[in-house]
Amino acid sequence: MSAVKDITKIIKDIRGAIADMGAKKQLLPMGKEAVRLISIRTRLGYGVRREGAKRQKLKSLAPSYIEYRKKNRAKLSEFTRFRKSNLTFTGQMIDRLDVKRSTGLKVTLGWRLDSRYDTSLRNSEVAELVSKRRPWLNLTDLELKKLTRFYSLNFGKLLKRKKLLT
Repeated sequence: MSAVKDITKIIKDIRGAIADMGAKKQLLPMGKEAVRLISIRTRLGYGVRREGAKRQKLKSLAPSYIEYRKKNRAKLSEFTRFRKSNLTFTGQMIDRLDVKRSTGLKVTLGWRLDSRYDTSLRNSEVAELVSKRRPWLNLTDLELKKLTRFYSLNFGKLLKRKKLLT
């Protein structure tokens, strides 16, 4: 094979690998990792005001809400305490956060099951209400770096599978 044909084949293979990185099967794990990072940070009691900002402690709970949670301990998630501000009373909203759609090079997060068993509100509605005082559904600067690394590692694996990287 001539050098021109070799280079043409390599370029074609690289374009194919890049197209594969946009495939649902490649972006889905990245979306799942974003959900995992958001869930862990939020359960630890941190939120983030806007995409790429530093994490910050979530606002404290009102004394009346602390009392409500104390009286309803049976409903309280295993991941929290009645005084802890971590957006986890029953745990439904965070537990059901998932990748809703993966198209092209875009991953959309949403809720696996939007309905709740304890109220007529949907998880998306609760998230919207809660986010006004305690923004949490953004990624921090560190989480974005982690996702970039996650993407790079997966892309490297893909290139190795296609024998474009040794």
